[in-house]
Amino acid sequence: MPMRLKGKAVVVTGGGSSIGQSTSLHCVPEGARVLVVDIVGEKVERSMCEITDAGGIAEGLVPDVSTEQGAKSIPSRIGPRCLLNRFGNPEEISPVIVLLSSDEASYITGATFVADGGYTS
Repeated sequence: MPMRLKGKAVVVTGGGSSIGQSTSLHCVPEGARVLVVDIVGEKVERSMCEITDAGGIAEGLVPDVSTEQGAKSIPSRIGPRCLLNRFGNPEEISPVIVLLSSDEASYITGATFVADGGYTS
């Protein structure tokens, strides 16, 4: 299986439970370093243990992302956002279309996905 996230950092807010925890664990075999963000420290610790037990690399952060200060603490852990300053090419968009057309996206309906190289981020 290709490691689609090798060398990348993934930030998962709500990473201590439910969908966030599942997302964190699914990023491990793809090679990502996972930053588990949750307001409940015990959940962060538990998710980090599960990630490392699965062979992954995990860090934890316990901010209240509903506050400006809490939300601003996340980028300081992962670095600044990047605007790509270039046009995208079809090879970058078509994998998203394939994913959204596949069974892996069976629960996604009526969503809008913005692919703009970071322009609106």
